[in-house]
Formats: sequence, C-alpha cells, structure tokens
Amino acid sequence: MDSYKIGHLIIRADSGPRIGTGHVMRCLALAQRWQACGGRCTFLSRCESEALRSWIESAGFDFVPLSVSHPDSSDLRKTLLLLGQLSSLNPNAPLWLILDGYYFDPAYQQAIRTAGHRLLVIDDNAHLKHYCADVLLNQNIHAERLDYCCDPDTLLLLGTRYVLLRNEFLTRQKSQTDVPEVARKILITLGGSDPDNVTLKIVHSLLRIEQPDLQFRVVVGPASPHFESLQKSVDPANCNLRILTSVKDMPGLMAWADVTLSAGGSTCWELAFMGVPVLSVVLAENQREIVKYLSELGVVADLDCISQEPEQTLSRLLSLIHNQGQRSRMSRLGRALVDGRGSERVVDLLTPKDSGERDLRLRAADPSDASLIWQWANDPIARANSFHPETIPWEAHLDWYARKLGSNDTRIWVLEYRRVPAGQIRYDRTSSDVAQISFTVAPHYRGRGLGTKLLEMSANMARFELPAKWIEGITFADNSASNRAFLKAGFKQVARKKILGKECLVFRQPCFHAHPEELSE
Repeated sequence: MDSYKIGHLIIRADSGPRIGTGHVMRCLALAQRWQACGGRCTFLSRCESEALRSWIESAGFDFVPLSVSHPDSSDLRKTLLLLGQLSSLNPNAPLWLILDGYYFDPAYQQAIRTAGHRLLVIDDNAHLKHYCADVLLNQNIHAERLDYCCDPDTLLLLGTRYVLLRNEFLTRQKSQTDVPEVARKILITLGGSDPDNVTLKIVHSLLRIEQPDLQFRVVVGPASPHFESLQKSVDPANCNLRILTSVKDMPGLMAWADVTLSAGGSTCWELAFMGVPVLSVVLAENQREIVKYLSELGVVADLDCISQEPEQTLSRLLSLIHNQGQRSRMSRLGRALVDGRGSERVVDLLTPKDSGERDLRLRAADPSDASLIWQWANDPIARANSFHPETIPWEAHLDWYARKLGSNDTRIWVLEYRRVPAGQIRYDRTSSDVAQISFTVAPHYRGRGLGTKLLEMSANMARFELPAKWIEGITFADNSASNRAFLKAGFKQVARKKILGKECLVFRQPCFHAHPEELSE
C-alpha cells in the first residue's frame, strides 16, 4: 500500500516529568505500523526530553515542536494550521489526527471534526463528559466497562485486543518455558518520568537484600530528573545493581528479566505480552483501575503501599522470587491477554476499505478472541441472564475457551460491525437432536438489533457444521431483548418451563437437512 493510498498520520501527544512518556510511546507503535504500510507520520508535540525527540526523528518520523499545550489557544491553532497545510498538499489521500492526552477536551476534539479532519482519540478512563471522534481507542482491560458518551458515528475500539506495542517487542517474546525455579534477574521500571522519585525508595530497599546471586537492573525513563541522584545512591563497585537510563532495548531487558517491579501504566501490557511476571505499583490515579483488574485476573501482583512500607516491598518481592508456580501462571495469563496485533488492527481500521465490503460480517472465533469474549461474558447484564451469575475467573475462562475451540460439538462465531467485534454466538451440540445457542452483544452495541443479526447470519452455518434436528435457544422469561431477537430471527417458542428455579422460554428452528419425519416430537 503506497503513501498516496494510506495517507498521513498526525500524532498530537506530549511528554514531560509530570505526564511521563507513555502517551508518546504508545503512539510510536501506531506510527511504526502506519509507516510499515507505506504512510507518512508527523509528531506534533510538546516534548521535554531531547532523547525522546531524537528517538522519534531517528525512526524516520517528522517532528514539529510545540512550546505550550491546550488549553492555551495556540495549541489548537497550530494543530489546525498543520492539518490544513497537509490536507491541501494531497487532498485525495486520507489524513488522520491522533489525540493522546487527558487535556484534549470536547471543544478541542469538536474543532478538529468541524474542520473536516478525521480524528482518533486515545483514552484511558472515560473522564470527559463527551467524546467527539471518528474513532475512540481505549486499550485497557476495563475499557468495556466504562460508560462512554460519544457522537453517534464514533467507532469504539475497546480492550486489550487493541494494545499498541512497538515493533521491537513483537520479535522478542520470551519462551513459555523460561520460568526458573528461583528468579534471580529483577528489572525495576517505574515509567518514563517517576516525578516523585519512588525509584530511589525501591533502590534503598533492594540494597538491604542479602542474596548475592540476585541481579537488579533499574531503568530510569528519559523524562526523569532523578538519574544523577539514583546513580549516587549506588556503590559503583556493586555490579549486581545497575542504574540505566534512556534504554533503547527495553524488550531485551524484559526478555532478560525473571521478575519485574513496574508502575501500572502502559508498561503492564508490554510485560504481559512478553510473559514477564510483575509486581505492580500504582504511581498515578489513572493506573489504579489497570492494576486492580490485572491483579484480580492473576496477571500481576498488586503492591499498593510501596512508599510507606519498605519491608512489605521486600517481602512481596522475595515471595514472588521463590514462587515458581505463581510466576508461571502470571506469565501464561498475561500472554493470553495481549497478542501483539493491536497496532495492526487499528491501522487496518483507519485505512480505506474495499467499496464492496459490508458493515456486518460473521467470522469464526479464534484464540485471540479469548479476552473480548471473557469481557462480554462478565458484563453485569450477561451475568444476570445466566444460570450461573458468578463472575468467571480469567484462568478458568482460558481453559474453557480452549476446550470449546477444540471441540467438534461446538462452533463460535464473532459478529463484526465495520471490522470491530460487536457480539458473539456459540452453538453447542448437546445431543444428536439439538444444537443449543448462547449469544452476547457487546455492551456498547446493544439496542441495534444485532442479537437478531447474530441468529440470522449464523443459523445456516450451524446447520451445516453441527448436524442436528434442531437449533435451540433457552432464555429467561423476563429477558425481553433475547426473546425478541429469537422471534424476529424466525424461531418459534415451543415451551415454557422452570430450569434451576428460573422461568424459561425455549425457542427452536428446524435444521433443513433433517428429514421432516425426524422433526416430529
């Protein structure tokens, strides 16, 4: 795909001691993929790190510096000016603006769209009252649970399916067998800035450990003002503890590490992909939900009181170092959460579609869908309409999902709207006569009739792939949305009965390959 077809990507993201480097670094992943597809990319940024700016420019991206950020009016004025200039140079090529920063409010976003430019907003916590974007991206594990208020035409890309990983990570994933009995190589990385110098407290704690066979690598981000003070805190003769800054090969360090003590930002997704066990700490409010959910999943161990309790820091770290079973589970569960194709999926959605492509399509589910199907299954409405309303643990879901994908008696399909997953449907052959249906529509796509579409589009495929007399759905009698979907899709209600104490309705359709005599009850 040449640059004329894919067009130009403008990234508006900042970095500095207080906001860190995470916004710019995840946008770099998107820029790399865009560039690999033949497009041009320009960073428009108030970047306070010369090292980071040099990194961006050495990667082949244009860099336009800004001295101030919104709400200063010159930010929006310069952004619109640059967009207008680039649009006029190549009016027929697509041009996208990427906004990644918490201060780009609805007024800023609306101004971009009003000027006729395509806009993708990257967000973490739904903190704005309204989002004015063509596409809204939240790569975090809890994204599906957030209540986004958007323009009617906004396309939502939610969850770890869209985690943005730089190219250098995609070729360095550790082997699943690289979990030693005792962890000896420890990586400490607390983000690109660490303004409160929590890293120094960690270093003081590490120096108290009396295990000479442990090796520590402490990474100081390019936006941190504390590198010199950290260096002075360590005896130069201590080769087991090294302070590193402006590290170019973070994937290499993560591949080296047996355990990482990390802040709860975007680094969590890199570590999950790499399969590195993590002891995680919240250093900013926007990290709290990420760490909470990852801890509940078993992907990280949550260390909440790092600055107040140095003894607890040491105890938790040493415990993880000696617990091979826990580290092995963390590695497996993290890998399953992030497959590394997020940038690819996002760029695919931003590039021109075949004019004949339909908005709705059904495809077979695959292992990369495990996370989104788990998220949908644990949505409160989905759990309330289940015979077993308890929350489904991530590890249990992975085992169940692998069995279902490998079963000759099960078929799972995912419905995509404009190439974004919007629902799933599963058929289980429960006997030689019946294939039973279970379906879920993603929370942000409910109320659009997609339940009916799932049933209509999948029924013939199920009839062909799972020979049976009937395809059947069982719903709670008070689940009016599902009941309407079955009726609109041509199913007939054939029974009303109690199951596990719940009043239920049974809907059926015949399988057309069955002989009429076989369909008689």
